[in-house]
Amino acid sequence: MWHSHEYEVKSGVLFLPGVPGPVERKDLEKVAKHGKTIHFWQVDRDDELSLGLPQVTMALTRDSNST
Repeated sequence: MWHSHEYEVKSGVLFLPGVPGPVERKDLEKVAKHGKTIHFWQVDRDDELSLGLPQVTMALTRDSNST
């Protein structure tokens, strides 16, 4: 399931927590072209720990109001 993460990187949705800016940008440039990412938990739920069963998540490819 390798795929482009260009939209996720450019929109700022995909980031590397705790990684210094210049290093993060260099790594994200690589993965934006073609790669895999691992989502450890749904951070938008505001859980302090990863709760629930592991699951495959969808990649963002455009703004939600786009057609």
